[in-house]
Amino acid sequence: MDSDDEFETPRARPSRWFRVLVLMLVVGFAFLGYELGVIMPPQPTSESVNIEQGMNAEDIARMLKSAHVIRSELLFVWGVYIGGVHDRLSAGHFVFTQPLSMIDVVFRLRGTQKEITIVIPEGLTTQEIGDILEKNSIGKASDFIQVSHGDFSSVLPYSRGYSLEGFLFPDTYRFYELVTDEEVITKLLENFVKKIRPFEEEISGSGHSLYEILTVASMLEREAKTDDDRAVIAGILWKRLREGALLQVDATLGYITGKGSLELTLDDLKIDNPYNTYKYKGLPPSPIANPGIASIQAALRPIDSPYYFYLSDSEGKIHFARTFEEHRRNKLKYIQ
Repeated sequence: MDSDDEFETPRARPSRWFRVLVLMLVVGFAFLGYELGVIMPPQPTSESVNIEQGMNAEDIARMLKSAHVIRSELLFVWGVYIGGVHDRLSAGHFVFTQPLSMIDVVFRLRGTQKEITIVIPEGLTTQEIGDILEKNSIGKASDFIQVSHGDFSSVLPYSRGYSLEGFLFPDTYRFYELVTDEEVITKLLENFVKKIRPFEEEISGSGHSLYEILTVASMLEREAKTDDDRAVIAGILWKRLREGALLQVDATLGYITGKGSLELTLDDLKIDNPYNTYKYKGLPPSPIANPGIASIQAALRPIDSPYYFYLSDSEGKIHFARTFEEHRRNKLKYIQ
């Protein structure tokens, strides 16, 4: 071996701890990417999230986590605070149908949404409520009607098997423009539960079911304008029911024909339909409108009177009668 030959110096290998550190960093970044949704973003289980005014970042994170829109509440809260947007997340109704990274979710929540005030008067049918919503750019009436036939027993347990007609409480509501029909109905039903709760004991002791009370209240809502008239008419209806007499309520015919009392014909009175209380005894199959508290109270607290008949003139004034002959004279005097 020549003295000038040089030995080749072996390359230094990374230490074992260095390799462990690199592996930990890779795993850590992968885990962070997964938690942030950059890698395999989560699939939302609830398509919509309602963020109310006054919610803080923690409240929003909890709601998003519950809907599987994000994976980590803590990373969301840290992220919006570090990014300085924790106080700039908009209230509104947000729809999440596709998996998104947490960064994309935050950008989505920065967008503003229009809030719409909806007034639902007493005595409207479900169809009429749907029409009001559609006129105010909240969905389509036909979709609203279809959704109203779904199962909302989780919100209103005693509605199972019944039409929701009568349970959609009239009131003033505020909805974000992207609200779904399910959420609108849920809000109306939750309001009904809240409003009816003070009367539950009275309903229980009335001898009538809640559904019967609502059905009578819905007829009162469509038949009379004043609280006193409603209470007297309620007494007449309950009396006729006890005696097995036909109710002969024009508003129940109007429910299936769309006509007012003064528009009904003799042929209308012969329509073979369970809502025709001129032909079928007892209450109609469901409420014919969604009554307010005043009509519900009138159905619960009827006024006993000597009257057995009533009619409404062209100005909406109610004329009561003790006998059919007196009722006939009222018809000739106030209607014909």
